Amino acid sequence: MKRTLSKVIYNRGISPSYHLLGLRWEGRIDPGQFFMLRPWSFDRFDPLLNRPFGVYRVFEGGIEILYKVVGRGTRIMTGLKEGDEVILIGPLGRGFPFMEGWEEVSIVSGGVGIAPFYHLIQWIREKGSFPALSLYHGGRGEEDLVGIEEFERAGVTVNIATERGTRGYRGLISDLFKRDLEKGKVRPSAVLSCGPKGMLKEVALICRERGIPCYVSLDRMMGCGIGTCLGCVVRTKGGYQRVCMEGPVFESEEIVWEEL
Repeated sequence: MKRTLSKVIYNRGISPSYHLLGLRWEGRIDPGQFFMLRPWSFDRFDPLLNRPFGVYRVFEGGIEILYKVVGRGTRIMTGLKEGDEVILIGPLGRGFPFMEGWEEVSIVSGGVGIAPFYHLIQWIREKGSFPALSLYHGGRGEEDLVGIEEFERAGVTVNIATERGTRGYRGLISDLFKRDLEKGKVRPSAVLSCGPKGMLKEVALICRERGIPCYVSLDRMMGCGIGTCLGCVVRTKGGYQRVCMEGPVFESEEIVWEEL
């Protein structure tokens, strides 16, 4: 973990709410790790806190962050331009595991929860491992289906659900995933998931009922990202743990879902 003053390479809007931010960076990043990012100067106190962001893509000399405009901080980020400086702290936390014996892996994501998985695909391929990969991605409408074509080009089988039925299966992505499991369309050795809390809880239950190992990335508000403020704790079967340090990726069976 290190604190870096990084420069913006690009900041592209890819839909009305989603943007890709390219930043200068050198170093190792495990899939699922994140950075605390401050895109405004320290003499500005509104917003007060840095923001946590996962890494969507790693390339030579830089990283790419996928973000959704949901509040004041992310609205400020849309104004960043090439050459602007931002403060990065990281990489932080515990990322997704990958076991050599996994022959088939299913990814289940919702909305901006797709963010950590393209880097994961990059990482798996760089290791020379080629398990069957399927992506189940959902959102309220087609505007939430960002990055899908890149996963298809990477050889991932993509399955889509939208709550409004504007594209793909009409309904929740967890329901589509459950249906395909029941039909035997997918037989994953493990499931990796990131997205809204309700979706994660449902995916965890689906996997528990079938004895499938499941790893979830939790999204919590954070004050520091380095385990000091204790603002991101969650209850697990082993006691309270910090999402920024012991997570953000947990085995789904560790989490006390009723108290999340």
